[in-house]
Amino acid sequence: MNLTYLFLTGITFLALGLLTGCTQDDFGAAPGGDAAEASDILYGDTVAWAVNVGGEAYVGGDGVAYRADEGITGGSVAQMDTVLGSQDPALYRTYRSGDFAIQTPPLANGRYDLTFHFAEPFDEPVGSRVFTVFAEGQPVIPDLDVRGARDEKHVSALTRTVTGVEV
Repeated sequence: MNLTYLFLTGITFLALGLLTGCTQDDFGAAPGGDAAEASDILYGDTVAWAVNVGGEAYVGGDGVAYRADEGITGGSVAQMDTVLGSQDPALYRTYRSGDFAIQTPPLANGRYDLTFHFAEPFDEPVGSRVFTVFAEGQPVIPDLDVRGARDEKHVSALTRTVTGVEV
């Protein structure tokens, strides 16, 4: 089994990241195969890695164990008092802003779903804070405006899942 690292970078205000996935043997399709097929099977699969960006280790309301903010370089850590629209608002209270990179522990080669949880901490106009999230050097969430993509409130939770990211 080959091991690799997954690098996530971007100018973002990421509340936390969640990585779920499986390898080729788990879903019967070689890397590079049909991502839609893989994503159907990946939903509900085991969590390979999760991190509470900007915060301490934490167990979410869904039972997912999030690691503490370690192995993350750059950006600034801060917290929000209130987050709207989440069943687990404590998870969104800490975040990093600015240009930063997240490096996962070694992962088996394969395709993974990446779930990102965002909340815009700053009361800025819609369209004024747009960014792109990269994984493995490729843009996976281009031109995201968290406030505009949600309900135009600056403390509302937003979740985005990218399926079939190959590592």
